[in-house]
Amino acid sequence: MDKELELVIEIVSSLDSFARDRKNYSDDFIQANREETLLKETIKDSKKHRTKIYQLKNKTSNVTLGIIALSASRLDFKPALVIDYLFIANPFRERNSAINYAQYLILFAFEKGLKLQKEIGVSNLILYPDNEEDSLIAYYKKKYGFIEIREHIAIQKKVQFEKWLYLPLKQK
Repeated sequence: MDKELELVIEIVSSLDSFARDRKNYSDDFIQANREETLLKETIKDSKKHRTKIYQLKNKTSNVTLGIIALSASRLDFKPALVIDYLFIANPFRERNSAINYAQYLILFAFEKGLKLQKEIGVSNLILYPDNEEDSLIAYYKKKYGFIEIREHIAIQKKVQFEKWLYLPLKQK
């Protein structure tokens, strides 16, 4: 890995060319289609001002490494910062890499949450793990200290439960 790697995070309004590039998605066909669908939905939400997309780029090569989409909501009537979507381009998903880009973006969201805590009282960082996948939930809990909650939601007059994760925003 390049020792002179300089990372930058910036708000973007469009990622259409990034979304069209198949090499950014998983090698697994079904997972790749899911990733593409979620990314395109996130881009639509951004264009409708429902979320803000931040891209992580290698400043030197101008290559997008991943994105994080953030919005605001409430958890137990308290303002919260929501990670709507976290996506690392497939070529940069190496588990043994010296730099974990997903961790970099989660720390960015945490820092953004701390700033908002001072400005508008945001108290938690929340996210919905993809497909409520148990291994992903376990990872977020162990790696970052997220806490699992089950939220009930009404869909077509039926109450369903979803597993959400939250992380209290406290300066260390």
